[in-house]
Amino acid sequence: MRATRSEKSFSGPADALLMAEGLVDPFHVVLGGIRGTDQVIPDLGVFVSTDGLALDYRMGPEWGKAEIESFLELLRKLHSLGGTISSPWWGEDGERDFHAALKRC
Repeated sequence: MRATRSEKSFSGPADALLMAEGLVDPFHVVLGGIRGTDQVIPDLGVFVSTDGLALDYRMGPEWGKAEIESFLELLRKLHSLGGTISSPWWGEDGERDFHAALKRC
């Protein structure tokens, strides 16, 4: 916690509210068992800062078509809550393909 200069383990979604209120420093947590559809998504890293959330993942064989679609559905749900989704590191063509995949239902 910023005011007391103490450490606190991640305890759930309310910790993101503490970030929004400026009470904690940016943090990273790995979440398992997340679902966008009925399919579990492989572990996702989430970096929480006042700028928003940044998701990261490890590529590998555990990412099949169902897992990718579940991840895309999670992103669609986050977008429907007002989130902005981008992947500028993929370049202009990659960004366009990514957004096209998000629009598929």
